[in-house]
Amino acid sequence: MNEPAHMSALSKFASELQILDWLAAGAELFRKSKLPDLGVQLYVNIIGTAFPGWQVPWDWWTQTFSQAERSSWAIIDVHWYGAWSDKCQGKVVASQGFTCDQPLSEIRKTVYDCIEKDMKPFADSVGSSLKATSEFSCGTFENSLLGCNDQEVLRTFLDAQLEVFAKYDITPFFWTWRMPYGKIYERQWSLKMLTDMEDMPPVHPCSPGLGLVNP
Repeated sequence: MNEPAHMSALSKFASELQILDWLAAGAELFRKSKLPDLGVQLYVNIIGTAFPGWQVPWDWWTQTFSQAERSSWAIIDVHWYGAWSDKCQGKVVASQGFTCDQPLSEIRKTVYDCIEKDMKPFADSVGSSLKATSEFSCGTFENSLLGCNDQEVLRTFLDAQLEVFAKYDITPFFWTWRMPYGKIYERQWSLKMLTDMEDMPPVHPCSPGLGLVNP
């Protein structure tokens, strides 16, 4: 049940009611199966690009699943990527978020404040429900050639996210473990490299016309 109706808030190909009805129908099939009794959990992903107003899915969540279900097998799941959030982005050029050569303390504060602004209302709205972020990364900008590649910056970016997830009891899953065939993405998107279990690739230059090199 991953990213249902992604981008529908812009293209209008599905209404909020249609999306939530579809999720509820899928959850009902799961509920009636043997899976809950076997300890299998259902991650119900809500993607922000499908809902202009976040309060609708949170109200639906507490109405659709009982407290017992929300504390055992039903997990409410959101994704968080700073790379696509203007005020959270980090680039080698001027940015609304931060630039890669700023002091690490400033970068950490920017990222922490930014992700907390999203995670706090999410956690407050669903209360004691099991919560997850099944996708997050260290991609600081959607164009990896312009994103930050310095390992200290990326680890700071990672640690700030993990601190907020832990604060609100949100279970995080990094995307992805390895990216062996996407060299320009490895520094920002390979958890294996970020945790020093694999050698970092060479730093990649930015787009030719910019005359910049990632730090």
